[in-house]
Amino acid sequence: MNARVKNKKGFTLLETLLYSVIFSIVIATTLSTTYTLLQYAQSQEINSATEQETLFILSKIKYALSKGITQPSDIEGIIPSSDNMSGESTLSIEGVFTFMLSSTTLLYSEETEPLGPLNSSRVAITNFKALHIFSEIDNKRFMVISFTANGNAIEPFVYQFHF
Repeated sequence: MNARVKNKKGFTLLETLLYSVIFSIVIATTLSTTYTLLQYAQSQEINSATEQETLFILSKIKYALSKGITQPSDIEGIIPSSDNMSGESTLSIEGVFTFMLSSTTLLYSEETEPLGPLNSSRVAITNFKALHIFSEIDNKRFMVISFTANGNAIEPFVYQFHF
């Protein structure tokens, strides 16, 4: 009978519980790390999308200003943004280019095209402002554009008119 007990192979209940606890700790640590990495990747993706869309919007505005304003008299065709009760802001350049903020979407139209969105639904644009500045000291004219993308104020874009 003694020989039979010595040859018995297998795990005791205590050993099985210990292995289960160690395995659970390893799995919990792995899942926690994976979740943290996924959250970081998602925030980086949103930041990258915001930056790309901001640059795209600014390039469209620069294009519209450079094509729409070719002489000093064209400046009169700029209707800067105006806040009204609905929260909409509009920038119209010579009636050819139109930028309009509606809710959190910046809409763009060129000539007779209908207004279409410049930003995706992942990037919320707010506080769109356009300001025309004339410096009487050196007779220079500027357009200052500012807005907020996903809650982050974008550094004001200053466009100097060259005539």
